[in-house]
Amino acid sequence: MTTPLSTYPYSYGFPVSYFFISIAVLLGLYFLRKKTIRLHWFPLFIAHFGVTIVCIALQSAICLDGEAIFDHIYPAIDFPDYPEVWYGSIFFMVAYFLLLPPVTNFEGTSETRQPKQ
Repeated sequence: MTTPLSTYPYSYGFPVSYFFISIAVLLGLYFLRKKTIRLHWFPLFIAHFGVTIVCIALQSAICLDGEAIFDHIYPAIDFPDYPEVWYGSIFFMVAYFLLLPPVTNFEGTSETRQPKQ
């Protein structure tokens, strides 16, 4: 017997909130990458690298074991009913990898360095 559409327990708030938060993090990482490239400062590079790796790890945890994670946050949600969140986590994981800071030579980039003549 199938469940009538009016009593189907699918919640649109869960995937919408997931995608909203993931897109906000994606935009934040994009602007952080632009700032890291513009300032070319090694401590900012390290911080950006660490934040991006943590975001990638969270998305991979959602991809690999999302049901165990979301049972604590949304206890009434059955995670396997939301394949779009699983596919979204794969997409955002790849997008976050693309926003890793570029590796450049930071040697001799301090403010105290005198310009070459």
